[in-house]
Amino acid sequence: MDVKDIRKHALEALELPAQNHGFELVDIVLSGSTKNPTLTVFLDNNAGNKLEDLSAANEWVEEIIEAETIFSGSYTLEISSPGINRHLRKLTDFERFEGQKAEIKIAAPKGERSVFKGMLSGTEDNFILIDTEKGTEKVEFERITKAHLQVNIDFKSLKGTNDNA
Repeated sequence: MDVKDIRKHALEALELPAQNHGFELVDIVLSGSTKNPTLTVFLDNNAGNKLEDLSAANEWVEEIIEAETIFSGSYTLEISSPGINRHLRKLTDFERFEGQKAEIKIAAPKGERSVFKGMLSGTEDNFILIDTEKGTEKVEFERITKAHLQVNIDFKSLKGTNDNA
């Protein structure tokens, strides 16, 4: 299986069990070498991800990955919170996070624009609307190869603040 097939298989195998365990399966990232791959599973829940919840998820995720024989050899499994730069994978993600900054990468022929950065402004049919420096642009959902929220923290502005006061 190639990387795309492994990712797709893992997404399909984990989507419903994640929901049954009170999680949203945000995304799956496969990295590392073919001899020692790392599968990172990003899970989210409405209660705020707690370390013990993510640790417990490791057990049922591993059981599913093993039962589905997604890997023929050894692998490393990581369970993670999506973090502030959350991946956007489903059309509903773009609707849910309307009004937030995002970066979208698409499959595009050489010489054509492939990265869109701006404020998510909804969806229309099978298109993502994003307000960029060039105005509102429509990005075809099926062409998206990667998308995530963009959160920028200005640590310089925090200089001199005292949270212990």
